Amino acid sequence: GYSSYCKDYKEYFEWVEKRNPERYNDNMGHGGNYDGKNLAHCHRLLDMAIEIGEGKGINIRRNNREELLSIRKGEWDYDKLVEDAENKIKKMDEVFESSNLPKSLDRDFLNELLLKIRKEYYGKK
Repeated sequence: GYSSYCKDYKEYFEWVEKRNPERYNDNMGHGGNYDGKNLAHCHRLLDMAIEIGEGKGINIRRNNREELLSIRKGEWDYDKLVEDAENKIKKMDEVFESSNLPKSLDRDFLNELLLKIRKEYYGKK
């Protein structure tokens, strides 16, 4: 038990030393006692995954932008955010089970597509 405590103690202070002080102060300042930026991204990505599974494509402009910003500012209850995220994960799983999207993709096709996109974006070098 003592060794485990020492390991946790060391890891915590390594994290304290390396953390982004502005982001940490932002998280502590809003009083939500959670990483608002991380949880806002979590909810955005879950929403986007559900939309993709429903065949709505990738929508960068979010129709719930204000909601996501309020999560980032710490205006939501942490337990409510976790509960909502768990519900979204269940919905996402259900959507992808009934989706007509392929279960796997051809790796060679994906690699060629990625190379093509990079060449077009960065220019041939």
